[in-house]
Amino acid sequence: MNFRFLYRCLKARIRDQRHELKALSNHLGSGHLAVDVGANKGSYLLSMSRSVKEGGVVAFEPQPILADYLRKVVRDLRYSNITIENMGVSSVMGVMDLNIPGPVATSPSASFEKSVYSDSEFQSYEVSVTTLDDYFVRTTQQISAIKIDVEGHELSVLQGAEEIIKHHSPLIICESESRHLPNGDVNESLEYFRKIGYGGFFVHPRKGLIDLDSFLPEIHQRQVGDRFWDSRDYCNNFILTR
Repeated sequence: MNFRFLYRCLKARIRDQRHELKALSNHLGSGHLAVDVGANKGSYLLSMSRSVKEGGVVAFEPQPILADYLRKVVRDLRYSNITIENMGVSSVMGVMDLNIPGPVATSPSASFEKSVYSDSEFQSYEVSVTTLDDYFVRTTQQISAIKIDVEGHELSVLQGAEEIIKHHSPLIICESESRHLPNGDVNESLEYFRKIGYGGFFVHPRKGLIDLDSFLPEIHQRQVGDRFWDSRDYCNNFILTR
């Protein structure tokens, strides 16, 4: 189990999320706090932990099986600066239905947005949710980075973190795709990024970092053909700064 976790983190660092993790490494410093919203199997955690050193990492994962897995790995590997929270993150505190596509127990595609799976088989169960502003209301550490991968619920996460964004101006690494958003248009995310004063880059699989102002949904999230999201020109990750 631990080998798979370490391999997953290494693969993320040298291939799958190399641009995102490099941005995190360059931005985070000793004593800082990093937040992983939608941690899944923890690809970002090792890099975050090493970057903040005596700081801290808080990872939110609403799927109980995955949260338990992460807790065990963190305990076994003795990463004492990582905290795993088995809850979701949204714009309000409370309880929400988490939707899991297919008959499987866990999925990286789990979402609070039921519309994402309206035309396919899915199962749902209730999970506790918090907002980042509420969770960190008493935190005195510098919240330096927030990574968000929540399959269409990212704007709700950001709306629940407006005080953190206002006072800490964290680096934000956010996945956002038209196919997951309730209104089906990634332009809504781009407009929100600009509204809160953020610019930056999107990650191109072949070309690396490209200025956010050059992002065109009709090109960079073209929805043509089966599994269009696997296209070598499909872009869904954004690296955002003030």
